[in-house]
Amino acid sequence: RCFEPPPPEAPLTKSIIDIFLEAGSTEEALKRLPKCIFNLKDKMTFKRFKEVTEDIKPGVHWGIPFPHNFNLLREAGAAWLTKALHRAGTLPKDNCVLSVEVYELSTDSCAAESMGGQGMKGWLKVAYSKPHPKLHTELFVKLPFPYSPQNERGKNSYHGMPDESEVLANRLFGPCFPFKTPKYYFGDISYETSNYILISEKLEYKTTAWADGGKNMELKAFEVEPRIVKFKDYEMPQDGREHYAACMRAQGRLVGTYHSGGLGEKSLLQGLIPVGKVSDLEGAGWDKVRAGIASKGGFFGWMAQQSGAPKDQVCAHFDKLNSDALSLAHAFGKLAIDFVFGCPKIFPEVTQDKSYLRRWWRESMEVAWYSEEISAYITIDPNFRSLVHGNLAADNAWYWRDEKGQLQCGLLDFGGFGPTNIATTQLMSWTMAEPGMLKDHWQELADAFLDGVRESNGPASITREEYLTSIGIAFAKVSALCGGSTLQLLKIMPMEQWAQAKDRWDPVVNDRFLNRNYTCAIRTGMLVWKYCNLYDRFLQWRRENAWLFENKKPFVCPDLPDILR
Repeated sequence: RCFEPPPPEAPLTKSIIDIFLEAGSTEEALKRLPKCIFNLKDKMTFKRFKEVTEDIKPGVHWGIPFPHNFNLLREAGAAWLTKALHRAGTLPKDNCVLSVEVYELSTDSCAAESMGGQGMKGWLKVAYSKPHPKLHTELFVKLPFPYSPQNERGKNSYHGMPDESEVLANRLFGPCFPFKTPKYYFGDISYETSNYILISEKLEYKTTAWADGGKNMELKAFEVEPRIVKFKDYEMPQDGREHYAACMRAQGRLVGTYHSGGLGEKSLLQGLIPVGKVSDLEGAGWDKVRAGIASKGGFFGWMAQQSGAPKDQVCAHFDKLNSDALSLAHAFGKLAIDFVFGCPKIFPEVTQDKSYLRRWWRESMEVAWYSEEISAYITIDPNFRSLVHGNLAADNAWYWRDEKGQLQCGLLDFGGFGPTNIATTQLMSWTMAEPGMLKDHWQELADAFLDGVRESNGPASITREEYLTSIGIAFAKVSALCGGSTLQLLKIMPMEQWAQAKDRWDPVVNDRFLNRNYTCAIRTGMLVWKYCNLYDRFLQWRRENAWLFENKKPFVCPDLPDILR
């Protein structure tokens, strides 16, 4: 892990670099590996998906059937685990598992503290015929939640598949990452059922929780800190400021390593996780764009020449995309307003100032009218696309302090890992943070990311000015979309029950993972606008990039929701 050579008694599975070198070419390496498919919608109906989630099928990585719940894991026992570790190459053929005990940590994402919404968590106590200090006897295991209309199984396993990239990241990239990750032992996913399993090293967190030990809890050098409870950053020192900064630095190192070739050939990585472009201009490069605009007398003239379509058709295409984005912002923004005023005691910081919410409505709708231009701008530089951790909130890492007292981290939970824009990826990283922490430390977190990029010899074009501009307008573009969280919240409980909550700290809100998750997303989405001056950032960007807005139609604001009139 992190370039530590493994002993032969406790080998690592082959990394992406190992497989490429053995294959001798990108084309041959891709034949040996499963490519991400991102969802099951092209393979089966949703009705069929619900029918097959209890089936046991072979996985696409190792070709053997695998258990997908704790009872099946107990039944499979030591014989299956031996076969699985042999197939993955993480246990020598002359060694075997003698016994395995299965312990459950979380089994229901809608009840109490589920430790995350993507899967059940547990751990295994393992005995080997030939023990070795580097063969872990306590292993972490992650399995899918059984399907329920109230949980996120449909979102995570049918409409999207973050589990496939988590299995892939742990299997192929762990030894190559420029930070520590838990040692991978086995992982697979079936595209016939959407079921998956991930088995890795169990981390030895300090058992005293932050809530019990307090924000000033003393820890020794290299002692692993307590596990962070998801979306309870307020329990941590400075509401997680140092922890987010450590994560951002690690994310920056990942970006630098990707662009400097440390994760393998970019063509191999793109073939393995074939994410399409989000804009026609993605990766064009600023030199090409500026030269094209100068030669063709404007942005849309150059775009017409590039696409072969008439200029008015290109303009109409932009207008249609922006109109669709505004319609979506209108619908989701109204959902957000209706929800927070339906249970105002959960969101007092939001609902106490209607004048602010009127301004938020008008401004966020205006920014949505520029969605396509924002997408084009932030994706032009090809270096702004990179493999990234797709969900790097502070709880998706573990932490310790070195001998100098500096906070260090390793990363885990790689659901959504893949190539994406380095500005938009911060939406998933920061959306669950405490709004007040972001208000005070927005630029510090961006600087930590940029420090990581430089440490790993990343591209010089990722400048502080461009990065801060890009994350500002990326956040502004989607502010109103926080209302989408209400769709999941209303699946869990009807509005009448939400209205009965006493405040944010009511156990029905704060002691249930999904409820806390989605209410945090709404709160942060609506407050960061004010706390971090997103509209001012947008206006400055618009002033400095008038070339993008040739023939731009005037913005017409959707009507205010009734409660704000």
